[in-house]
Amino acid sequence: MTRVLLAGELAYNPERILALAPHGVAFCGGLWIDDPLPFMTVGPLPFLPGLPDVGLDDWPATRPDVIYAGLNWRCIPLVEALLPQARRLGVPVVLHFKEAPQRCRARGEWARFAAVHEGVDVRVYASATEAAHVEALLPGRADPAATHVLDGDLPPAARFAGADEPWGRREEPHTVLVGRPYGMDADWLRGVTRAGTHVHVHAHEAPDWPADPRLHVHGPVAPADWGRVLSGYDASWLHPVRSANGGDPAAATWDDCNLPARLATSFAAGLPVIARANPGHRVEVQDVVVRSGAGVLHEDAETLAAWLASPALDAARRAVAEERERWCFDPHAPWLAGVLHRAGGS
Repeated sequence: MTRVLLAGELAYNPERILALAPHGVAFCGGLWIDDPLPFMTVGPLPFLPGLPDVGLDDWPATRPDVIYAGLNWRCIPLVEALLPQARRLGVPVVLHFKEAPQRCRARGEWARFAAVHEGVDVRVYASATEAAHVEALLPGRADPAATHVLDGDLPPAARFAGADEPWGRREEPHTVLVGRPYGMDADWLRGVTRAGTHVHVHAHEAPDWPADPRLHVHGPVAPADWGRVLSGYDASWLHPVRSANGGDPAAATWDDCNLPARLATSFAAGLPVIARANPGHRVEVQDVVVRSGAGVLHEDAETLAAWLASPALDAARRAVAEERERWCFDPHAPWLAGVLHRAGGS
């Protein structure tokens, strides 16, 4: 059994970490950031009752075998602060980092991020593009054998229980946008709906778009209802971002590196994803679509509408059925538990 101190915050889908317990991981405490944003989960954790919350000065009393730190940019100052203490006590640190090296630069914390990247014993980045971006900017600062890739806030398997809403083609395609309309404005909507495609929005706040007969605004969908509510749509929107990195990972933006949370939500509901085509540029979601076939890379609203009306949509839905399991956390739990065991000397 490896005793693990959690450090930082757990972001989306925090209960995923319960999947580590059957693989010999025991959580012995939580050392949390004190300035979380609403999506950054910190303790006390209702799904781990009795887990003690500790401070930077008293966490050695928990005697962890390893520290598992993450997940987003606000954890970096805390991890930097705990590293000297961890070294003195011989406790290794595994950093699981998602968003974002670029945010650390924008906040004036690049030196801190670089020190953490180099100072931890193992680092796990959310995507291959993110890992390549960090290595391009900090070449040779970390052991490549101790640098891995796994999205850090994948949903637990229970969210993939089923896609219950029956699907069938309609006269016009019906697509869904889950969450905020990042990169989407009224002009974007107008182009999509004029091409004959409906857009259903499930979000806490309705976007500030003009009324349109092909725009349908709904409330948010609870994770337990992803399959029931979303699976009847034709496809799901990812962020329609334009890349300009020319294939150079050093020039990648966070949009180029990111695996948006709605990607796993879409696959949980059995939905192909819609992403903008960025030929000649390195974009992680583009790589996912090309590798898996579980979506479409479109260049304009008209080509998208044609794709949605074609047999390619049926093929993409079959590809999602084959792809979706890798987008929940549980299948990756044995590997991550092994990382923690090896780091902790088990």
